Amino acid sequence: MDLSDATVKLLRALPRSTLTSAIGWLSEREVPMPLRGPVLGSLAGAMGMDMAEAELSIGEYASFQDLFCRNLAQGLRPCSDDPDSIVSPVDGVLLADGVISDGLSLTVKSVRYSVAELLGDDAEWASRFADGAYQVFYLSPRDYHRMHSPVSGRVMEYRWIHGDFWPVNSLVERLPNVYCDNERVVSYLDTGRGVVAMVKVAAFGVGYISLSYLGEKPGDRDAALRRSSWRAYNKDDSPRVTRGQELASFGMGSTVVLLYERSAVTLRPNALGPVRIGREIARTQSERGER
Repeated sequence: MDLSDATVKLLRALPRSTLTSAIGWLSEREVPMPLRGPVLGSLAGAMGMDMAEAELSIGEYASFQDLFCRNLAQGLRPCSDDPDSIVSPVDGVLLADGVISDGLSLTVKSVRYSVAELLGDDAEWASRFADGAYQVFYLSPRDYHRMHSPVSGRVMEYRWIHGDFWPVNSLVERLPNVYCDNERVVSYLDTGRGVVAMVKVAAFGVGYISLSYLGEKPGDRDAALRRSSWRAYNKDDSPRVTRGQELASFGMGSTVVLLYERSAVTLRPNALGPVRIGREIARTQSERGER
């Protein structure tokens, strides 16, 4: 048995939800002011965080969670103003992209995932994305962990799908169906030229996902956990978002999946690899009607 297999075996035996809650609680404990520089600075260095991009100095963050949910310095992630441009919602790595096919599925690192399962066993919504496109982004612990809207439009609906807390790192290939098993929040964004589903997947150590368009502040676990599990909006009360606007945040790092309707977008060729918020990752292809 190699190290990865042993790690997976250990993870299967662990109380992942309980440990995730404990990690979250510890990360939110306030660090005494004199220790913030050395303690949080050491953690930031160990994880490879680029604090030169952070809005505040290391000593101004009260806890590790505050540091993890840090904002970037203003103007660091300029966003395209081209109305046909779809931009990266995160700083991280674009792991996979392609066409949703083979019975409504997408593939990440040779593992196939059902779109309906990913969306919470919602066959109706899944059918909207038949023969559409997908993109999968991974955020490592060092990355900026706020998520931004890839498009301009309105939030039609969100759904909070309760689930497990498997890791989503290099062990994904050894944990079949992890994206569909894990806790996640789906936001459906109507651009007027197609719907984009933004699936925010939690992971081990990520106990919650905050939604900025509901007024939930990054790092505010209580607000996130009080949220209703589902809400659909009409056109009059739906939250409006603009391309590049902050949309959500992770308690810690994880994965974002974007789903597009058929013939709605053209993906950029050879785009896999590091990405930054605001950079073009796809383009709107044609006019579409609303749901």
